[in-house]
Amino acid sequence: MEVLRLDSSHAEDYLKLRLEALKTNPEAFGASYEETASRENPLKHIAARLDQRENYTFGAYIGDSLSGMVVLIP
Repeated sequence: MEVLRLDSSHAEDYLKLRLEALKTNPEAFGASYEETASRENPLKHIAARLDQRENYTFGAYIGDSLSGMVVLIP
């Protein structure tokens, strides 16, 4: 397992995992699957969010697959 601070280069992996998590555990999020999936260009939105330096988004990769994520907001 490799834990990385995510940036816009990880946006596709992050969005895929987030949408899966929103479907399976919607109670853990402030947004819904529908809100996230229907956003105009959700990948661009996620990429911009991951490049924000105010928050810390980490992801755990097992091989080439993003398997977990956490966002720390100071």
